[in-house]
Amino acid sequence: MCVFEKKKVNRNITFYINNELVEVVDNFTYLGVNFNYNINLSSAVKILHDQALRVNKSLLVLFDKLSLDIKLDHY
Repeated sequence: MCVFEKKKVNRNITFYINNELVEVVDNFTYLGVNFNYNINLSSAVKILHDQALRVNKSLLVLFDKLSLDIKLDHY
């Protein structure tokens, strides 16, 4: 579980579900998006951006191996 707050405060918060202790974390990933305790999504945007660049590069390498002529329009 992640407790969202504007700034990090050391609190001894404990949560239980069905009598089991739930770990409190500073960040977590849900559906590929990284959430941070301070609700700052800049790190999530950077991670998604970097992943998109890697996929784009992999696709371009694959298209080159298959000799596909890819035209990129720049607006």
